[in-house]
Amino acid sequence: MFKKPIQVAYGIRVVAFWMLIPFVVMFITCEVYEFKNHMTTQDVVLLEESYSMYPEEYSSFYTDINGKKRGVHAPVDSKVGDTITVILRNGEYYMTAKDDQTIKDYATVPGRFLRIFRTIFGNSIFGIHMIGLALVCLITFLISLKKTKDIKKEYPKLSMVTNIAGIVCSVIMSAALINAVVSDDLTGLAFGVLSLILGIIFTAVFVFIWVFTWALYAFAL
Repeated sequence: MFKKPIQVAYGIRVVAFWMLIPFVVMFITCEVYEFKNHMTTQDVVLLEESYSMYPEEYSSFYTDINGKKRGVHAPVDSKVGDTITVILRNGEYYMTAKDDQTIKDYATVPGRFLRIFRTIFGNSIFGIHMIGLALVCLITFLISLKKTKDIKKEYPKLSMVTNIAGIVCSVIMSAALINAVVSDDLTGLAFGVLSLILGIIFTAVFVFIWVFTWALYAFAL
């Protein structure tokens, strides 16, 4: 007898839930890491011209920031004596503000929050994954909600193994993605990419198992 694949929806729901967690954790980590830094703006006077590695893109000058001589980037047509607005991170030069929008994005609370949000969701990999997984969780949750208890009773071992594997995979991915955010180096990025591959393998394996288990009983093989 043909059975409705509600248990498949439940299995996909469990897999999608545990795969969504690392991306949510990464987003929260990015926001926390961003707001650990104190961002301010300061108008400074260009005191002395210095060497610019890319003279066609920007000019380099020395200026006084909090009583210390610091190098800053300035627009190409800038000259000694001009005043520019710079953005400071924890009291040190971070970047030169190109316009009011740059100041808003880097030196105001709403702007900083939205900048990280755009960075995460504007990324084709992370944005599509987060939105896709969230939609899958919602749809499969609605499909399998009424039958959740029955499915757990019918497939107790498979449900338990899927959740345990999901927890382990989610923890590993979360740790790797957090490290990629805070370490800001190629090693951290490499481990982050490897964790994504682990997530893909976990998803493929357990979705296949749930579909195969359903087909096995549905068609009485």
